[in-house]
Amino acid sequence: MDKEQLYDDWVNDVCDWINVFFKKHQINDAVIQSVPSEFNHEIETMLIGICPHEQLTKTVPSNENEWSDRNRFKSGNKGNIDEKGWWNSFFDSITDCNLKPNFSKDKTVFMNRIYSGYEGNIKGLIPELKNKGLTEYDLKEFFEKSADFTLRAIKDVFKPKLVVCLSVGWVYDYLKKRAGKNDFHEIWRGKYTKDSDSCKFNFSVGDYCGTKIIGIFHPTGARGIRTIDKELALDFIAKHINTNN
Repeated sequence: MDKEQLYDDWVNDVCDWINVFFKKHQINDAVIQSVPSEFNHEIETMLIGICPHEQLTKTVPSNENEWSDRNRFKSGNKGNIDEKGWWNSFFDSITDCNLKPNFSKDKTVFMNRIYSGYEGNIKGLIPELKNKGLTEYDLKEFFEKSADFTLRAIKDVFKPKLVVCLSVGWVYDYLKKRAGKNDFHEIWRGKYTKDSDSCKFNFSVGDYCGTKIIGIFHPTGARGIRTIDKELALDFIAKHINTNN
């Protein structure tokens, strides 16, 4: 089966679940991924965020028969990395950290671990879902099914050389826990510094079924911090992209 068919099957399975679970709880589904410019390209890098910054509540169904819009998902995000300002905010130092020669936007995809939108701080998502009537059992399905689909996208659909989780706790750690020790092996965890002890953040490196996965801080958290901090994360990404060539 070619990559495009694997991708279509994955989108259909995600939408089948959304059409039942999200409709039941009146939760908004959100664009969660970007389609490769060419499916025959080898995917070098996959970037995984937390959840789209969209409304959680859905007021009007996409159509009469489905809660989700399959065409919207299959076409991917209308924008791309060039057009999304907060991605640009994170990658504006690419040239300085020698990442550019090894980072091709044609061979990069990005998606979110949670398949619904939320406008506030991610820590407020669970209380909002509870306010909508989701039980602990519902919350478990909401988070676990999203993680399972994300892991499937890594292992069976995109098969990237490197996965960059844009949060150690909310993305990297959750995927590690859901994948289990047999499939996900942590290689290193600690504070990474490039040139100065004054510039340190928590980073992680693991292996999921042969794909290297790294965890860094989320780029929106880097908006208000020093340029050197952004460069530190980019330097860390570049180091691991370079080791995959």
